Amino acid sequence: MAPPVFSDLAGGLTSDQAEEQKLAFASLSDQEQATFLLNSLEHWATLNQVVTIRHRWGLRNKGNTLPPWFKELLIQLQTKPQVRLILISERQLPRTEVEALGNVQQFHLEELDAATIQFILTLRVVPRFLDPLRLPQIAEKINGHPATANFTAYLINSGRSMESLALAPDAVLAFQDKVLQELYEKNVLSELQKRILKLLSWFPKLSISIICEAFSDHSKETVVEELWELSDFSLIDQSEGGKYKVPAVVSSTYRRKQNNVDADIFENIAAVLRKQFDEDRLDYDLIESLLLAIVSSGETISPRLLQILTPGRIEPVVESLYYEGISAGGEDAKLSFNRCHALSKLAMSMKGSDDSIENILFFGADAKVRLGSRPDDMIDFMRRRAFVTAEYIDASYLFHSNRDFETASKILSKSLQAAGFKIRNVRLLTRIYLRTGQFQLALDTLSKIPDVRLLRDTGLVMMKVKALRGMRNRSDVAKLLYGIQDKRDEYGEYSTYQASVALREGRFEDAIKHVEAAKRAPRSNKAILSVLECACELEKGNLSSLTSTCALARAMNREADAFQLQARAALVSKDWRSSEEYIQKVNRKDWFDLNVEYRATELKLQDPEILRDPVVKKAALAKQEDLLRQLAGAVEGSSFA
Repeated sequence: MAPPVFSDLAGGLTSDQAEEQKLAFASLSDQEQATFLLNSLEHWATLNQVVTIRHRWGLRNKGNTLPPWFKELLIQLQTKPQVRLILISERQLPRTEVEALGNVQQFHLEELDAATIQFILTLRVVPRFLDPLRLPQIAEKINGHPATANFTAYLINSGRSMESLALAPDAVLAFQDKVLQELYEKNVLSELQKRILKLLSWFPKLSISIICEAFSDHSKETVVEELWELSDFSLIDQSEGGKYKVPAVVSSTYRRKQNNVDADIFENIAAVLRKQFDEDRLDYDLIESLLLAIVSSGETISPRLLQILTPGRIEPVVESLYYEGISAGGEDAKLSFNRCHALSKLAMSMKGSDDSIENILFFGADAKVRLGSRPDDMIDFMRRRAFVTAEYIDASYLFHSNRDFETASKILSKSLQAAGFKIRNVRLLTRIYLRTGQFQLALDTLSKIPDVRLLRDTGLVMMKVKALRGMRNRSDVAKLLYGIQDKRDEYGEYSTYQASVALREGRFEDAIKHVEAAKRAPRSNKAILSVLECACELEKGNLSSLTSTCALARAMNREADAFQLQARAALVSKDWRSSEEYIQKVNRKDWFDLNVEYRATELKLQDPEILRDPVVKKAALAKQEDLLRQLAGAVEGSSFA
């Protein structure tokens, strides 16, 4: 067998000859195939070589059986101890069959911790490309999987900077998705296995008894067998205390591919955990899971559970839900923000340090504001406790929902005189001044932050860029933009700015690319970016996302954004009447609103009916001139948001 293999590797076989070899091999019986492979393996054993086979999902059928030819090969290998064969796979061999054979040993590599992943990267990445400051961020994206670590090292050694991968990890995530794609998209997993995976992807770890109770519509024997098979697939592990958990790489990929939430799962888990808690049988490591389950199912937390909760227990859950909402969009964001708000309200009845209580309430109150509602009870409570965050939340609601820029700026200006929460207050107050065209006040507000600190924050730098543009200071703008091109853009501000510029200049394809880059930023506002992306798509004639994006904007109490999108859609259809009607409903117009209104007027002046009416035509021309004057002095430095 050695010469044909060598000639095949060296290109000695044509594609027709290779196909002929495959057909000839397929025509053999299982025993003949095994014998043929054994002869090839013996050749390498004679040379004292170890044969390593890498295979994605393992040489096994669906279920706990081996393919007949492979089982026959393992049986024949029992008489050939000199043959050393290593199989590396994402999926284990069935334990029962392996134990029966006796000549196979199986090892399972657990999910690696972040420190180990960082160590692998330091070994794999060429030293001149290694950025120690980015190692922790990269390791977090790798999700403990050694194959992903090796692939990431390959990307870095091929020219991708570690900073770019930390900011835009799509290439790493795409690799993980590709590795697991076959398992998720083909009919490999049963429906029950998919539901178990979904459950364990949401909850950190659960015991086998809880999982069986959650799926009580199936027998315990069936659930246990499905768990064993998922474990054989290497899709779940057992942690300390025998609890099942999903490796981070699996959970991350599964939630990206299967992001629809199964309400029944949360209700079942809530019922099971609450019952165990009431009967004093609950493992207190599962308190966080109990909280998430109860809040997600819309139930009330019992007084007894409230007695044992502390701010330290709910703070990490609240923070996690808050950032999940920020990184999501549409209904997923709404779901996470509602959970975050509901859970954070518990802090108002808890004893704890002011810092911890204030932090929890900020996450919950800001989540409510992002849903377009004012958290009155939380703001009142925070003010009674003299929490400076109360003023920020109040101003944020006035700015984002009511568009009451004057009152919001007064609240924030006063709040800035107190210590604490300075960066967020400066950020929001500057944004208000940019939207109202008060560029010098925006620069004055940014000056309250030392330059060294400001230059570390891409979002603040972009605000300074917008203020300087408003002051027509082009030279300083160019210097700032040049200096931040390679900086970490955690909020996606730089990409959002580039998208706004491209939309303004009519470069819609470029604008969409910049929006996609902004969406990859970990703390970017996905909902606002969806509005900007929809505007770009509308200009290209694509109306597919208009309905859902308008619904999202209105759900966030951003009616003006919805009106502008509808006006743009009407322009695409050459319907100036509808466009004019929609855009006139926007009370406070920025450059983009005025531009839409100008284009609607321009289209109106091309209508033969208008041209035949001198009175209407004169009014339209006067309006056009007025809009041109407003555009010339409009808020050039404002973002689309």
